Amino acid sequence: MLFEVMSGSLAPPETPGVCYRRWRTVAFDGCSSIKAPDRPRLRTVLGKSRNQQGDASYPALRLTALCETGTRGLLAAVFGSCSVGELASATALLGHLNPKMLLLADRGFDADTFLSSVSDTGAQYLVRLRSSRRPLIETVLSDGSYLTHLSGRPVRIIVATVTAICADGKKVSDSYQLATTLLDPVNDPAGVLVRLYHERWEVESAFYALRHTLQDGRVLRSCDPAGLEQELWSSLIVYQLLRRAMTDAALGRPGTDPDRMSFTVALESARNQVTTASGIDGCEINPTAPGTIGGAVPTAQMPPRRTRLSIRKVKCSTSRYAGKADDDRAMTSTNVVRLAIDIHDGHIAFPSAPTYTPAQDEQLTASRSRRKEQLIQLLQTVPRPLLDSPRDRSFPRPPQAQRHRRSALPVGAVRSTGTDRSRRLHPAPGVGRSSPPRTRRTHGERTHDRPPSGTSWTIMEGPRNPARLGLPTLPTPQSGQRTLSLGPPRRHRTQRTRRLHPHPTCPRIARFDQR
Repeated sequence: MLFEVMSGSLAPPETPGVCYRRWRTVAFDGCSSIKAPDRPRLRTVLGKSRNQQGDASYPALRLTALCETGTRGLLAAVFGSCSVGELASATALLGHLNPKMLLLADRGFDADTFLSSVSDTGAQYLVRLRSSRRPLIETVLSDGSYLTHLSGRPVRIIVATVTAICADGKKVSDSYQLATTLLDPVNDPAGVLVRLYHERWEVESAFYALRHTLQDGRVLRSCDPAGLEQELWSSLIVYQLLRRAMTDAALGRPGTDPDRMSFTVALESARNQVTTASGIDGCEINPTAPGTIGGAVPTAQMPPRRTRLSIRKVKCSTSRYAGKADDDRAMTSTNVVRLAIDIHDGHIAFPSAPTYTPAQDEQLTASRSRRKEQLIQLLQTVPRPLLDSPRDRSFPRPPQAQRHRRSALPVGAVRSTGTDRSRRLHPAPGVGRSSPPRTRRTHGERTHDRPPSGTSWTIMEGPRNPARLGLPTLPTPQSGQRTLSLGPPRRHRTQRTRRLHPHPTCPRIARFDQR
């Protein structure tokens, strides 16, 4: 494939900004803002992403690239559906790493298996870890970093707080936790590596040049999967050719950093040459002649990059990413007067983190595994009804209990229904399933129809059947349970004057006292 021929390193190691010590700095990242036409054939292959407003307008592709941070040239690239994550896509590009490279990556690539695969290629890495991770502290080094093991491999952890003091006096700080295979704190100080991690953002500038400068943010044109793939590969080839021409122009002036060359100037110069058909007559063109990329780019170098910061804004009104309301950064670009980097000792940064040796850590892991197995065995021996029926009223009632409230009560129980806690009475066992007395209201008061003579009633407080839940069943009235005979009905002053008395055998059973 033509892109494989054009891809690769563009500058020698002695070029400014290309290498850190003897390693060429490269970075992994993904871009999911490339849109494809909304056609059935493409939706079948790419699908459509969803956000809080529903389906997205166009199917999107995820482009994952391995980029050289010094020149922003592409070493390898792969693209496909957004359903495939960046980590899986980057794993397919690990074969392009070699022992002469230092990989920079963000928190999306901090999986232990991925870092182990990077180490297998012989390349070094400097990757930011998620703040929720707490690696084991084994040895604290002289610069505040500490050594640990990830997947059995030695790794150095750097915990730092970066504070930016803006021109208006405002201070903005953030914490970083970096993992690296550069274990020597003398040759690779922690403060130098924290500043080096900032070079990872060069891959974001490469995606911006490709998506917004070269493609101008437009939707791809091809409505066929094969044509869409060809269109995107052609865009990557054009991008790589422009970067190569820019790097050659920077090498013509020793000491020039290639990232100071303007991609927009190079693109416009290439368009002008194609429009005017320069060199079509077979005459050789001087690469540094006016109007060519080699002549226009060096004369229009960008000024030295200034240290600045601003908030990360959601530019699309229907974006699936919610804005951060608690971000204390300025809404507009603000110059940074001074940048302070504080390296924290591992014990100070995480005072609650235990300090175990590898042997002790293995013992703890085995102990946790045994406790888990014992808990599973215990849960398997407990009867299922006891696990499904919490008896404490402080716990929320499960939805299935709400559905079976009417069917869970036995005959001879009184349960509360309605908003006014009106009680419906059912005959006690041994009396027969006669209809309970109806409740009627007159002028805000409540009365009960007179039940049949000699009918006994038992009131049960609670919606569940004890026998249904696996609990011991209370004795029936024939076996000595005390019950009350209802006397003639009387009119109460209010709707809630009935009093419940605790039953002598169960706190969940109450007697109805109607006086």
